[in-house]
Amino acid sequence: MAARLKEKDAWDIYYCIRNYPGGIEQLRKEFRGILQNKLTQEGLRDLAEKFASPDAVGPKHVADFEGISDAEERALVQRDAFERVNALLSQLNFRKGG
Repeated sequence: MAARLKEKDAWDIYYCIRNYPGGIEQLRKEFRGILQNKLTQEGLRDLAEKFASPDAVGPKHVADFEGISDAEERALVQRDAFERVNALLSQLNFRKGG
């Protein structure tokens, strides 16, 4: 996602987090064995950067991909995308520095 900057990449991440069987708790368990992997850490840093706020590029790309033009609905979707990604990062005890 960091190199490509495609709207669908951000949406795919949002979709997967939102719909993963077992939710964020299960995703946390899935990461258990690879959390210290260098590529995993790099990917999580990219997520933290791209979803740093509701107005960051990640949440904006989610709303853009969904074609949302209504300002209130965009704000809600962007907030949801931001909160879900950051909830995962929090569950993983991930801090932007790694």
